Amino acid sequence: MVVWGESPIPYPVGSILGDYAQVPPCQYTFNFEARLVNPNDSSELLDLPPWFNFNPFTFVFGLEKCGSGNSMSDADCNMSPFSTRYTIVIIATMQEDIYDTVDKSASFDIFVEVDCGQDFIEFDIASDEITYKLRSVSDPKTYFSPTTQYSLECGLVCRYETDVPYPGVFDFVEETGAITISSDDKSLSGSSMNIKLTCTSPQSQVPGGIQVKDIKVNFSDECWDAELGTPVVDPIYFEMDLYTFRTADVSRVSTSLNCPFSYELVPVSGGNGPETTPLTYNSGDWSVEVRPDHYSNHMGMHEYVVKACIQVEGQLANCMTSPPASLVVTDPCVDTFPIDYPITSAMSSVLFETDFIDLYSEFPEWPFFDSIDTDSRFIDPAGGKCGEIKYIVLDENMEPSTFVEYDGANEIVMRPVQDNPSRTGKHQMYFRAFMNDYPENYRDIPFFVTVTACEPLIDSSNVFIPDVLQAWGSPA
Repeated sequence: MVVWGESPIPYPVGSILGDYAQVPPCQYTFNFEARLVNPNDSSELLDLPPWFNFNPFTFVFGLEKCGSGNSMSDADCNMSPFSTRYTIVIIATMQEDIYDTVDKSASFDIFVEVDCGQDFIEFDIASDEITYKLRSVSDPKTYFSPTTQYSLECGLVCRYETDVPYPGVFDFVEETGAITISSDDKSLSGSSMNIKLTCTSPQSQVPGGIQVKDIKVNFSDECWDAELGTPVVDPIYFEMDLYTFRTADVSRVSTSLNCPFSYELVPVSGGNGPETTPLTYNSGDWSVEVRPDHYSNHMGMHEYVVKACIQVEGQLANCMTSPPASLVVTDPCVDTFPIDYPITSAMSSVLFETDFIDLYSEFPEWPFFDSIDTDSRFIDPAGGKCGEIKYIVLDENMEPSTFVEYDGANEIVMRPVQDNPSRTGKHQMYFRAFMNDYPENYRDIPFFVTVTACEPLIDSSNVFIPDVLQAWGSPA
């Protein structure tokens, strides 16, 4: 008979095991081990419980007192025995035996009686502060149940107190001290409460028979711990012209929890702020849109990343950024020119007179377009994307003409005057159409003007002179 709660007692069995014999005497070395008969199935042999051990080298059994300072092993207090009988089987084998001969015929019983006056309990709580994660669907978690008690036969009575009542959040079991927390109310995130848990072994007469634990419980939205996959932009590099529209796909990131998240496009380089970046993120179709306008700052290399962040309690958390992506924006207007047509008319005028060419009649397309305006790749054809086209008339020296000009009203007008007779004759002229924002991009259309001198004949046919002139001073 062993009273549970007493100091561990060794039971040497070396003299008993010395009575094992070999027939015939092969002088093999005996090996011994011990097993526990399953109380619920006598045909099954179990490992010895931690509170009862066997040393196969010293041939000593020992009944361990859970938690005792004199314990010969680290006995598991959850495996404490009840007041009952346990059967131990000794298994004998021979080390050199090639036939694997086994003997299990020897056994003995031990009787354990629990002394609840010596019972004590311990809380298996690693920290004085725990955090309960609030999920979209409540996830019950059980805490605080004492995991160390000498004997479960002795019973347990527990109670708890809190400084903040949270109705419906806790489920308490008085017989075990187990507190189960279950809530999906994410408005609790960031709050905390203090719990005082007291458990007592009613018959215990030792200080360890009552235990008190103060624990702080913090509530936190699970999304603070959510993990995001890395977003990926495809393509990671491309080139495009101003005024065109392109998109780059953004991969849908995965999340470890059911938490909302958002995307943000972050320029790394290129442009001077949001007003000069051609990039925007379209959350509707998971893409980066590139819509450059006619800004010089849009041209060149633009590097950017897409940042994905968990949205929790009005904040962004656990962000992940894509590998840098880049695009090159070029200005197609640098290479555009007015689309011109030949001038088939010639101008001729006498000094003091005028002549003109009606440009609507002269050109099949007037006013002129530029090559970008007629390119179907660009949005809003004929919308003047490359700016205004202007016009000027140049002389043979490529200087602005002083007597032939574009009047701004769709006509080329020639106005020669007499005070400059050198203008008479045939003159080479050029009608220049040029891009106002790109003055080096122009087209010169040649045409000729002829100015003739004014050489009139004297016509006196309408002059009347009397036949007889009365001399001044003659008598009447």
